[in-house]
Amino acid sequence: MAFAFETSMPARLNKSGEYVLCGRRRCHIRFAIYNPSRGQRCYVLSGWHYDDRLGVWVASRHAERRVALGLQPADRRAFARTTLRRPIEPPARFRCPKCGTVSEVTAETLRRAASVGTL
Repeated sequence: MAFAFETSMPARLNKSGEYVLCGRRRCHIRFAIYNPSRGQRCYVLSGWHYDDRLGVWVASRHAERRVALGLQPADRRAFARTTLRRPIEPPARFRCPKCGTVSEVTAETLRRAASVGTL
């Protein structure tokens, strides 16, 4: 499924401040884990890969099928869920497989979340 996008909206954190979510309020797809104790770094969850052509992180086909079933994106291999988390530096853009919105994780978003507690 192809999505056309020109602008992105800021990503948000869940209530506990642990996961980076899609920017749309009614969409709860998780992109990354936010760990403020490690210098405000985000780690991409399994099921995501970087598309050089688009310049955004996109879900794998398997992850898109899981979203269609109402589940969170993930890899097929169980070990990949914990061992293959890659750190990302803001700004990073993610395309949501559920709603097609491009959400941007910025340093300002993470800083604001750390000062307030959560978004």
